[in-house]
Amino acid sequence: MMRCLAMGLFWLSISLCAAVPADQGSLKADARARLGGEGAYGVGQSVPGNLDLRSTAITFGRQQFDAPEVDGALVLNPASGAYKFSEQQDGETWQVQRYQYRVFPQRSGSLTVPALEVAFSASAGYGKPEKDFRFMTEPLSFEARLPPGAKTDVALVTTSRFVVEQAWDPTPTALKVGDALTRRVTFRAVDLPGMALPVLEVPRIAGIAVYPGQPDVQDTIERGSLDGERVESHAFVMQGAGSYEIPGTIVQWWNPQTETLTEVAIEPLQIEVAANPALAAAQAFDALS
Repeated sequence: MMRCLAMGLFWLSISLCAAVPADQGSLKADARARLGGEGAYGVGQSVPGNLDLRSTAITFGRQQFDAPEVDGALVLNPASGAYKFSEQQDGETWQVQRYQYRVFPQRSGSLTVPALEVAFSASAGYGKPEKDFRFMTEPLSFEARLPPGAKTDVALVTTSRFVVEQAWDPTPTALKVGDALTRRVTFRAVDLPGMALPVLEVPRIAGIAVYPGQPDVQDTIERGSLDGERVESHAFVMQGAGSYEIPGTIVQWWNPQTETLTEVAIEPLQIEVAANPALAAAQAFDALS
């Protein structure tokens, strides 16, 4: 299936020209994909990219381009259409349609973007015949790296601002068998989509049944700035009296602007669960019925 382009590059800055410009009569065209920028990128960091469809024509049509799945990376396709501008090359005016996208590596090591097929038509103007163009890029390999000191078995978030909030409903006091307690953990970050934020494991606790909720993932894009939010929830149902710990966890936060690595703690919760005579009586009655 052909759809919007997306690919990723980390710790390298590479420009890839899709093909040698095609010349059909008086019309020329090419497609150029550019990835990254100056400096280094790490695991989890937003990597900007552009796909430029270019022609000496006036109008474009029937644009199609692949969106490959990159093993080990998340791809955020363009939220809106292309924006247009013109540029000069060898004394000629080229019209450009630029699509912007972002890639987020989720692991370290070598990753590969498969070959990308690009197709579009162009015309010299109203009433002029359209010319069809098709290009194919080469596969692109790259390396994604963990920040210094980062642990491979702990979730990593790479952003300049990261907020974690934990809330319990109801207040975890005076609990008894049969009661339910819900934990909501909210992650917020800039320049990251919600789908790139941590997924919490479902804890196993003897004496407590745990039911994960559906994650609530939201993205806000305003003036080119992306803010992501992910809310993870778990319901804990008390099945036996006693002392329990609902475990917490650690999330690593790498700030590429300050080059600092911080461990953000989601604190565990210690609870006491009392027997529930009313529930026991009801269960005994149901057993006799």
